[in-house]
Amino acid sequence: MSRRLKAAIRNSGITFSYFFMQDPTRSFVQQGMNPSASSFSSQPGSLQKEAKSLSLLLDGVDQGEPHWTKEDLHAILRHQLQAPLQVDLGALLPGGAGKLEQLASARGLLLKSFRDLLTHPHPPAELLAMTKEFAKRNLIGPERTLPGDVARVMYFSSIGISIWKTGKNISQLPREKIRTGLAWCLGCGWLEPDIQNLLQEALDHLKEGESA
Repeated sequence: MSRRLKAAIRNSGITFSYFFMQDPTRSFVQQGMNPSASSFSSQPGSLQKEAKSLSLLLDGVDQGEPHWTKEDLHAILRHQLQAPLQVDLGALLPGGAGKLEQLASARGLLLKSFRDLLTHPHPPAELLAMTKEFAKRNLIGPERTLPGDVARVMYFSSIGISIWKTGKNISQLPREKIRTGLAWCLGCGWLEPDIQNLLQEALDHLKEGESA
């Protein structure tokens, strides 16, 4: 677990006794209790396998992850949405944080946080794709810094918002799976109202596009 996430939890006013007992992310990774990571391959030609892994993560529960209350997940997602893009996305882009800052400030967008990106009327598809990749690594990668459910919200939010606001599908998942993922996010019960409304609009757009 990152120091930034620990600090957010400590300052949230909510009691997370498990966090101060141990680092759950390090424990289940180091002990090999990470069944979903072994089923994922980043090699070319593995898109079908990747889609299957993500589908299993959507429908199932990672037995190696600790129990998170809705209050936990709400606080962690809120913190993640406020986090600077450079902190989590800089390592995913050739050129690092400098290149990322150029993308985030292009055309006067002045995108500083994940919330800025997701709620902007014209977000860059490149940054949404990087957000999807960051979330995917936290879903099925070997080193996770977020609870799976928070990463899942970030993952499907970036895909749905990209299709809706940019017209670009940044995922190889079938549209049905994207709709299912967005519906799961909307039904989780711990999103903030603005994010809830945003994802509802993205889902409605997907449904309208397929019925046209």
